[in-house]
Amino acid sequence: LQTTLLDLYCGCGVLGISLSSKVHKLIGIDFYDQAINEANRNAKMNNIMNAEFINDRVEKALPNLLLNSEYKFTVI
Repeated sequence: LQTTLLDLYCGCGVLGISLSSKVHKLIGIDFYDQAINEANRNAKMNNIMNAEFINDRVEKALPNLLLNSEYKFTVI
């Protein structure tokens, strides 16, 4: 089983990025577009290739992600 980290209300991604080397995939969600831009920039600056950040409200994105995702979230 590949470990997937779901970082809700991720902000600029610091927590998720700090754990990204321990998981197969990191998915962060936050509604604030500037925070998501920073999260993407932080991932790029740190050569994190397994991160994806979604700019949306958790309440809206999470149900769709859980139903339609190819990933099974093991850490939330």
